[in-house]
Amino acid sequence: RGADVPAGPTDAGSAVTLDTDKAVPNAVDRGGINPIDMTTPQLNTIVPVKLMDSLAGGRSAISTAQQFLSQVSVANSSGFPRFGGSSGAENRYYVNEFDVTNDRNGYGLTGIPAEAMATSQIIDDTASARYSNALGGSMAQTVKQGTNDFRFGYDLYYTPPLYSRLMEKSPAYRYPDGSYYSYPNGSREGLFDQFLWVSGPIVRDRLFFYVLDRNNPEYTRKSVNTTGTQQTVSTDKLNAPLVNLTWNITDNQQLNVMGERNRYSTYSTVYDLPTRYDTSQRNQRSWSNPQNLQRLLIGNYYWNINDTMTLSVMGGYMSTWALTPTSTSGTDAPYALQYAVDDRSSQSIGASASPNSLLPSTYFKRGSRAAFTWTPGDHQIMFGAENYDVGFNNLSISGENGNYAYHQYTKDTTLPNGVVIPANTPYVQAMYRKSGGAFTEGGIHAPRL
Repeated sequence: RGADVPAGPTDAGSAVTLDTDKAVPNAVDRGGINPIDMTTPQLNTIVPVKLMDSLAGGRSAISTAQQFLSQVSVANSSGFPRFGGSSGAENRYYVNEFDVTNDRNGYGLTGIPAEAMATSQIIDDTASARYSNALGGSMAQTVKQGTNDFRFGYDLYYTPPLYSRLMEKSPAYRYPDGSYYSYPNGSREGLFDQFLWVSGPIVRDRLFFYVLDRNNPEYTRKSVNTTGTQQTVSTDKLNAPLVNLTWNITDNQQLNVMGERNRYSTYSTVYDLPTRYDTSQRNQRSWSNPQNLQRLLIGNYYWNINDTMTLSVMGGYMSTWALTPTSTSGTDAPYALQYAVDDRSSQSIGASASPNSLLPSTYFKRGSRAAFTWTPGDHQIMFGAENYDVGFNNLSISGENGNYAYHQYTKDTTLPNGVVIPANTPYVQAMYRKSGGAFTEGGIHAPRL
């Protein structure tokens, strides 16, 4: 027996809801032993937003599961929860009924900030058919909705600077020869995690909105490696707006549409230190600029047909875009190497630092689900179907803008195409390579009764 939680808020002051079936043997009578009820138990824990705010640990779906279920542990290598001994890659994560699990590797999710959660539902590993593709546990979140009351607020979470009076520096440790094997001299500015939100009616009793903007100021981290020869300086930026619209079409029908965009980037620079551990003088060695963009769009339709029949329909789409420019990334200019005689050495003579094209890695998932529930008397029959399509693109191209190598050998040379180059004859070799590309996989899950 599973708790069906539609998108939207619940009573914020309610306690944790436990919904459990247990296999209980029937009594023995004089005519024989009655069959034992072997109904599969399912444990659902629903945590409302006010209770999540009071948790000692984090407020994410992962942290909530670890704090409320005794059979949940933390996978050593991944940090994701393990239900009843399963691995951290066997869980599923849902937002407003849409599966937001990262199916490229099974780890992680495209979730929503805890500030936007209305409820967090934890389903153990003996889930119903609705969560049959979870070998571990399932965690389902719902998003806050607007009401007839106009509300707004600003929430700020502050993390003190690393190695400040509130976060003291760990001691340094040395080898017997005096060199460091632990040199904790890194630093980090104070981190502001801030949320500006507003909610209320657009049309009273019919159309509502909830808007959340997570826009954090830049903050910088600095560290020196153990040998004291390099310093890394990184600056992070985050912006993640979210909008949720709710339309009460009639007293028995509701449409909910939620959209989120999460943009995160880091700019890191590595410096060489002429004097070990002295950062007052430094020379730039390299830089990198990882950029990530996540999008999430989910729609839910609910219809209470009559006192015994309900229909719910869900459709969703999510995507991830990632690009990592570096100081050695390729540009739109040609890449060329000039080799000395017999390839004794080489030097770059092209305008590009790499022959590889700078291309993003992309991932997307789109899915839909419909469920019809009929409750005739003391019975309940649910029939549903869902479909998910998953795709990603990791295209790699080398030499698209030209990749040339200039050679000269003191002996005759046979090229891969069979051409023989006489000794002491300069020649140029052009190369092009392409691998990877788009991959899409989809399928219809079996209808569930």
